[in-house]
Amino acid sequence: MFEEKESLGLTEKDRNYRYNMIKGRIAETLIQELFLSLGYNVFRYGMENTIPGIMEL
Repeated sequence: MFEEKESLGLTEKDRNYRYNMIKGRIAETLIQELFLSLGYNVFRYGMENTIPGIMEL
């Protein structure tokens, strides 16, 4: 059974992290598009957006 989990490539912790990252990015995009459609200027702000490659660390 342990070998089956390793053959999937990711641990459960890594899967949960990636799943939550995807949910967060979807939420950010939805809100960004909402504000853009209302005529607001939207600037992506945060360390992960200003320093390329920070997410890999």
